[in-house]
Amino acid sequence: MATNLFRRYIWLIDTIHQSNRITFEEISAKWANSALNDENGEPLARRTFARHKVAIENELGVKIEFRKSDNTYSIANFDDFQSDDRSQWIINSFSTINMLQESYQFKDRILFEKVPSGTEYLVPLINAIKENRIIHFLYDKFGDMTKEVDGAPYCLKIDKQRWYVLLQIEGRGVHTYALDRISELIVTDDTFKMPSDFSAKDYFADSYGIWVNEKKPAETVRIMAFGNQVNYLRTLPLHHSQHERVLDKNTSVFEYHLKIDVEFTSELFKLGDRIEVLEPESIRDDIRERLKKMINLYGL
Repeated sequence: MATNLFRRYIWLIDTIHQSNRITFEEISAKWANSALNDENGEPLARRTFARHKVAIENELGVKIEFRKSDNTYSIANFDDFQSDDRSQWIINSFSTINMLQESYQFKDRILFEKVPSGTEYLVPLINAIKENRIIHFLYDKFGDMTKEVDGAPYCLKIDKQRWYVLLQIEGRGVHTYALDRISELIVTDDTFKMPSDFSAKDYFADSYGIWVNEKKPAETVRIMAFGNQVNYLRTLPLHHSQHERVLDKNTSVFEYHLKIDVEFTSELFKLGDRIEVLEPESIRDDIRERLKKMINLYGL
């Protein structure tokens, strides 16, 4: 199946699910305004919709049901579809859509990881970003009370299988929110002006993961890796700034330029004796303190 056609199928599933129940005329009108529509904004033809409907059930196992009493369509088995790790992974992994579709006949031999909840808000958030609209939602902060949040969505980012939205909040600056802790999201009619000089890529460039400390400068971090860990870091760099200096066939020094935070230090700590942090001394001190606490915890 061609990638563009598969993207149409995903769009159709999302459109029907987001609406709960929707008429063909409404689907057709939405398709005419969709960014995926490469047919000069032509509405969706009923015959094309019928073909897509059959293909979606055959290829993805999603059944689109028609209710004659009000001429609406809905996803008949969405609960089953939603609990299917494979299908959920497809929807949220746009970069691998084509590969997954080509391998669909081997679905029983491919295992997928569960992606946290919150992805149901991707479509409305993308629309809010596209139209520069203020959003409102409830946010469940771990260890704290649920709070109401209003802000301008600047961008979406996925990190370690979780989706996040970067929000500009009036009087409070920019903050990041995990989609799996959002509920009751509303896209309001209020609009905002997106700064012409904002770049999501540049904003996160010097940070590790999803959190950005705008006041903290980037620093140089150097680690020495041993054995197979060298190959792991070569094939999956910790950060895009990674540079390698080979010492011998089993040892390399990797250098990074980024803002040091707890998340990055924790990632280095997880590598254990497969690496040694050479600099800065602040990370070496942090790892020493962690080791002392672990020794005390286990009574060594």
